[in-house]
Amino acid sequence: MGAQGRRLSEARLMMMQKEDARIELTEQERQAVKGAAPPRLVDPETNETYVILRAAVYDRLRSILDDETVYTTAEMLDQVLAEDDVNDPYLADLQTQYGDKA
Repeated sequence: MGAQGRRLSEARLMMMQKEDARIELTEQERQAVKGAAPPRLVDPETNETYVILRAAVYDRLRSILDDETVYTTAEMLDQVLAEDDVNDPYLADLQTQYGDKA
């Protein structure tokens, strides 16, 4: 498969655009997904590039990038750091000494 990736047929693109689209891989595609890097597919009409990932990898990425999880983690971190700042006897001295130099 070249750097630009494999060209998608119009029918296959339409199938992929459906919400829960499932398509069967061709033998060439099956061999490509066995490679070290995920194969890239190119839409010949838009020149848009897509990447095929195993469902387990996609699901793991989705859970990592889930906005709610990121915001919840950030909020929890802010709370913990604020509580830590309240109990830090040296914080006022450090703020006086270094101010906004960071």
